[in-house]
Amino acid sequence: MVAIDTGDVNDTKALNTLTKKVQDILEITEFDAIADTGYHAGKQIKACKADGITTYISPKSTSKKNRKGKFSVSDFTYDTKADTYTCPQGETLSSSGKWYSKTNNKNRTVYQMKQYKTKVCATCFIKENCTENKRGRVIERSEFQDDIDWNNNNVNTNKDYYRTRQQIIEHQFGTIKRQWHFDYLLLKGKEKVLAEVSIVFTAYNLRRCVSILGFDGLMSKLKAHFEPFLQVLLLCWLTKVVKRNKISAAVTTRSGPYVKNYYI
Repeated sequence: MVAIDTGDVNDTKALNTLTKKVQDILEITEFDAIADTGYHAGKQIKACKADGITTYISPKSTSKKNRKGKFSVSDFTYDTKADTYTCPQGETLSSSGKWYSKTNNKNRTVYQMKQYKTKVCATCFIKENCTENKRGRVIERSEFQDDIDWNNNNVNTNKDYYRTRQQIIEHQFGTIKRQWHFDYLLLKGKEKVLAEVSIVFTAYNLRRCVSILGFDGLMSKLKAHFEPFLQVLLLCWLTKVVKRNKISAAVTTRSGPYVKNYYI
């Protein structure tokens, strides 16, 4: 585990926050982000794409089941150049070019979108298979639709790759929640909760390292990583001791084939 976060936001607003943390911690710019439908949000996908991150977020369902057997948006073909939709009957739905605000249940603007419709709907003989709206079918296209389509295409053309999410992500949470019984928190407040979760996740990372590298392998890597820091720390401590006691001393440090002598 590389980065964690929690707070008063749901998953749809958390994707880019976490990917930025991964970039900062691992000091990388480009990588793949795989997540379930809960993280599927156009604004977040666009932000990740701008950061050089390729997303594989499970698309939200647009099946006919959600529309009571009627045509779904996926049954309509979008023409990028003409900025129009073509319905299953071959009719063209166009937009006035005006942007509308899409709001949530708290009346807050979530994103901007265009509306596409045609007057032909009024006389269409299969209208009942498309919409119950007396004025005809209206297609709404989000300002982030191009980014959403890009993400959805990534998933649909790499389904086996997307399925690795279950092996990568679900395994660790299954271990922590089921085997370690970490299914509730003892503390309250974001900082305290993050601290408690971080301790558990750090323990998990160490256990995984031992399983992969072995105890001796992990110790050797930790020693190689922290040895320069400990040498500097020791040097600082000796400097204070020497100055306090007004004595002279020599310190020798070794880094691979190189040996350095410090005279205080």
